[in-house]
Amino acid sequence: MANNDKTAQAFDMIEQGVKDVYSSDKFKNYLSCLSKFHNYSLNNTLLILYQNPNATHVAGYNAWKYNFNRQVNKGEKGLVILAPFPTKETRMVDKLDENGKIVLDSNGHRVQEEKEFDKLCFKTTTVFDISQTTGDPLPELISDLKGSNKESLAMIETIKSASKIPIEFKNKSEDSNLANGAKGYYSPTTDQIVVNKGLEDIHTAKTLIHEYAHSILHKQTDKDQSQREIEAESLAFVICDHFGLDTSEYSFGYIASYANNDPKELKEILNNIQSTVHEMIEQLEPIYKEKLIMLTKEDIEHENYKLFENIARPILTGDAIYMKYSTPHFMDLNIEMFDENRYVMAHNYVLNGDLMADPDVEFIVDKDKELLLPQTYQQDNLQFYEVADTPLKQNELNQFMNQWLKNIPEQKYKVNAIYTEKDEITNKKDIQKFCEQYGIEKMAPPISKGIER
Repeated sequence: MANNDKTAQAFDMIEQGVKDVYSSDKFKNYLSCLSKFHNYSLNNTLLILYQNPNATHVAGYNAWKYNFNRQVNKGEKGLVILAPFPTKETRMVDKLDENGKIVLDSNGHRVQEEKEFDKLCFKTTTVFDISQTTGDPLPELISDLKGSNKESLAMIETIKSASKIPIEFKNKSEDSNLANGAKGYYSPTTDQIVVNKGLEDIHTAKTLIHEYAHSILHKQTDKDQSQREIEAESLAFVICDHFGLDTSEYSFGYIASYANNDPKELKEILNNIQSTVHEMIEQLEPIYKEKLIMLTKEDIEHENYKLFENIARPILTGDAIYMKYSTPHFMDLNIEMFDENRYVMAHNYVLNGDLMADPDVEFIVDKDKELLLPQTYQQDNLQFYEVADTPLKQNELNQFMNQWLKNIPEQKYKVNAIYTEKDEITNKKDIQKFCEQYGIEKMAPPISKGIER
């Protein structure tokens, strides 16, 4: 699928995903839960935040117990707020007739009567933040993304490399915005990105793209918060999807919380950012590929070491300096040790008296880490020689070596000559014994039932 088609499909997924959120039981339970929390006045909100700047959900002792099945922790100190309570008071007032006119006595004086009035008074009461309670979790519209993989680690490193502004990773205790629940934020004032250090890698990658998008789109803007957040999270979802990271579990709910159940408005916002997402993908892709190669490099280098060990362990131990392999219908294979950690593996043939390589790969090994590290590739019939001096070339040669090393046993190559510093071993029984001694008996040649001469 072309990149443009894949991106368009990702935007369609957002629209459908947000619709699904609004119709889900999860959304209904979330709204039901919110309705149970009291809407506090501005004065009480300021009182709560003055006493606990990190408060998020507050309720009274009994409300936590009976509405949310949570218990206030022993020894917790409540947050003091002002609670209104109605009362009655009696006052002497002018008596009015049925027409609302003041009643006068025979002397023309106003007639007074005692009347009861409603009166609103205030008293102090206590509430508790959710952090002061334990019990059933509250329903959530969105859940943090869990887990880690090479794609998320590569994306983290990609954004760190691509961003032209500082990126800081902080704990909640170090930053009030993070303490109040933010996963990260972009500050236009200081022109920097801050991300919660406590997130798992997949969520960190998504958050970095979200805040990076803010830094590109919203440094100077008159867009309202809802549009800004929809744009940033939509870009994060589409870019993550392009690079193989699924953030739908978080992104769709997040976008829905700002979209106000207005499909037309959401579609218009998504249409307006499609060119931006293409630009960002073009910018990030080459960086991402290099970062991913670097992360996967040691894995394949270790696998290749093991594959090489399974066919040529005596070369690695230094007990053989040269081994020759053959199989019907294929060129012979030669493996040679140049020095303690440098080796060459080649298919060779003779042309006009010259020994030709098709191909020839030189490599070194790190025996402590068990890594096979290709250095050069040579193919004489094409007059081609290349040094693996960039991550991309190293990756290509690693992939080639991986397939080559797998092909050797599959093509039934068998050892037909072994050279040590002292001996030349060509007798099949001796070769078989040597291979068994070094755990590569599968590479030993078969011995016929007749007499070996």
